[in-house]
Amino acid sequence: MTHHCCEAMTSRVNMDCDQHDDPFACPDALVDFSAKFQEYGLIIHDGGRSSITINFCPWCGRRLPESQRDRWFDELERRGIDPWEDEVPAEFQDDRWLASLAVRSALPWSAEDELNVHVHAEAQDGDQLIDVFDAPSEGGVAVVRLMLVE
Repeated sequence: MTHHCCEAMTSRVNMDCDQHDDPFACPDALVDFSAKFQEYGLIIHDGGRSSITINFCPWCGRRLPESQRDRWFDELERRGIDPWEDEVPAEFQDDRWLASLAVRSALPWSAEDELNVHVHAEAQDGDQLIDVFDAPSEGGVAVVRLMLVE
């Protein structure tokens, strides 16, 4: 679960309407949050799925995270995936891809190595655990287990 800048933002992003399944159809929904792009937007209620990206929280005034949209497309391209033509992996449908990149940068293997990294994330007693598996070219398998701390 993503932590937002303040309780007001959290309640607006996680608003649950008993009449509408889609926040874009609910006139009471104000803010959309895209986990995969780390973008916040004010919903435009015109029958579509548009929003206006915002850089500051309307309630507490804090600067919101920088958009990861360009980085998302760059990472897909690096992996040889065309999001318009190919099936986009499930980890790229939310913010798991960012955790994967963070884990990748924290691994003890050289950034120049061509890694065959598989990341498996699971929740355990409220903690998020990430297992990273790699098969280095020298043989063997390396496993790193990380616990994300918020």
